[in-house]
Parts: sequence; structure tokens; C-alpha cells
Amino acid sequence: EKAQAAKVDVELSTRPYMPHVYQMLSPFVPEAAEEEQKIFDWMRRRGGIWANKEAKKTTEEVKEEKEARKEEEEEEKANKGEEEEKKEEGEQSKQQQQQQQQQQQ
Repeated sequence: EKAQAAKVDVELSTRPYMPHVYQMLSPFVPEAAEEEQKIFDWMRRRGGIWANKEAKKTTEEVKEEKEARKEEEEEEKANKGEEEEKKEEGEQSKQQQQQQQQQQQ
């Protein structure tokens, strides 16, 4: 409260029955992982050395963008695969036509 009164950029977050620095248990305790993400988001919003190129975005926003990019890449791969299949089919039909022409001669 004193820090906020002094206009210090501060956020207080507590969880009942959790020990000090419980965020270090994030791999094992879901509540700790949630709090850890809040800390990361707070640091990103500050900019400077804490920020990455996606600064000022929340962890959820960054995850959503990464998932969207991943889906786009998978679609591109699927489209390329379909194009390659069509090319192969076209080549096979050309070969069949050439064989038929040779047989007719």
C-alpha cells in the first residue's frame, strides 16, 4: 500500500496456504504455474531488458499467435503435399499416354 501510495508500479498477489516463492514449483503445482505466468506478463509489460519482440502481449496472446502460425504452417505443408500428388498423377498419366502411343505404333 505504501509503494502504491508512492506511485511505484507494483502488484501484490497472494495465494492462501502457499509458501514463499512457491512459483518455483510451477512444474508441479498448477497454481504456481498460473502465478508464474502473471509474473512473466508483468515483466513483459515493463519493456526494456525484460521484454521480447512481442512485448506488452500477455502470455495467452503470445500462445494464441504461435498456435495460429503453427496451423498456417501445417496448412501450407498439406497444400504442398496435395500439389506434389497432383504433379505425380499428371506425370503418371503422361507416362501412360506415352506408353499407349508407343503400343499403337
